[in-house]
Amino acid sequence: MVTINYMIYPITIVRYFQEAIYFDVASVRFRFWHVWMGSTRHDMQKLPKDVRRSFGVALFAVQTGTTPPIAKPLKGFGGAGVLELMEDDAGGTYRAVYTVRYTTAVYVLHVFQKKSKRGRAMPQSDIDLVELRLKRAAALHATTGKES
Repeated sequence: MVTINYMIYPITIVRYFQEAIYFDVASVRFRFWHVWMGSTRHDMQKLPKDVRRSFGVALFAVQTGTTPPIAKPLKGFGGAGVLELMEDDAGGTYRAVYTVRYTTAVYVLHVFQKKSKRGRAMPQSDIDLVELRLKRAAALHATTGKES
C-alpha cells in the first residue's frame, strides 16, 4: 500500500502542529511531496503525540528542501540518500526512515519503536524492511517517469 500526499499534507501538518510552527504557509515553497510506503502512515499515527509532532515538523522541513537537525544518514545505504529521524520519549526510542534520493518526492520508508537492547544499532529485520521498501520506492518512482 502506498499513500501519496501532495501539497495539502504540509498544510495539514501546520494546522495540526500549530503551536510548533510560526510562519505563513502561503509563503513556503514545497519542493517535494510525501509518499508513505507500506504501513508507515498508520505506524506514525500510533506514535506518542510529542514524537509525532517532532517527526511531522522534521518531515515538513524535508518537504520544504531543508535537512532537519534530528536527521542522520542511515549507515549501510551509501551516503546521505537514506536518512533516519530519532526521537526519545518516556516510552522508548522511536525512529522514522526516509529517502531523498529522488528530486520530486520524499519516500517515508519505515516508522517504528526501537526495541533492541543492543545499543544504537537498528535491528536486522528493520534494515531488511527498509531495503525492501527502498526497492519498491525506486520501482514506483521509475514508473512515474520522474527519475532523478
